[in-house]
Amino acid sequence: MCMSATCPTCSKQTWRGCGNHVPSVFANVPEDQWCTCEPKVEKDGKQYPPQ
Repeated sequence: MCMSATCPTCSKQTWRGCGNHVPSVFANVPEDQWCTCEPKVEKDGKQYPPQ
C-alpha cells in the first residue's frame, strides 16, 4: 500500500510504498503541493513525483 510522505529535498508531498496506489495518494492533493524532484514516475499516463 502506498502512503503520503514529505520529500526530504523540497519538503513537498511525495509517496512511499509499493507503487501500485500512487494515483490515490495524490487524488486530493493540489499539484502545486506535489514534490518537484526528478525523475518522475508515470502511472496511467500521468506523471507523479518520485518515491
